[in-house]
Amino acid sequence: FSDKLYTFEAIFDRTMAFHLIETPLNSSQKHKELPDNKLLIQARVPDTLQFEQWLMSFGSDVEILKPKKLRDKFKKISRKLNQIYKD
Repeated sequence: FSDKLYTFEAIFDRTMAFHLIETPLNSSQKHKELPDNKLLIQARVPDTLQFEQWLMSFGSDVEILKPKKLRDKFKKISRKLNQIYKD
């Protein structure tokens, strides 16, 4: 992890992430209402474990679009979870 900022982009379930409209991540944040009760959030954010853990707290109510490295990390985590919880 580093102090470097990266461009973050994700689609959230609007109900779960509505607070991000009223309390943005930071001043760089932009949001867009999408169909199906979804919310697109874009912002410049620091590369921190704390931010990743916060994103993980949304579970399946968030889809990371950018950066690719973070999206790939979440794909890997979801595959591991799928292996653990498959019946």
